[in-house]
Amino acid sequence: MHALIIADLEGATGIYNLSDKELCKHLYSQEIEVCVKALINNGVERITVCDGHNQGNMIDRDMLFRCGAKPVKQIWNISFDEKYDFALLIGFHGKSGSRGIIPHNF
Repeated sequence: MHALIIADLEGATGIYNLSDKELCKHLYSQEIEVCVKALINNGVERITVCDGHNQGNMIDRDMLFRCGAKPVKQIWNISFDEKYDFALLIGFHGKSGSRGIIPHNF
């Protein structure tokens, strides 16, 4: 099986403001790592992780490599020539004006 994880920072667990970039990066990476390990423990052989926040450089790439996941920077770089069996959307925030944490639109 091949899983595609598409992630964004603002909805990740424990992130309530963006003032401490290193803390945000740690919490974001930690959440993705938990998901990647759960997929591996459940028999998923291939995992592609797309960091959809800003320039796509907030998830710890070394952790992804250690876990055997393939990192992708930004959504427009996802290869849809590959077959994915399912996708997980992690850390997405609410739209501007909603009651979510750090809601916004771009």
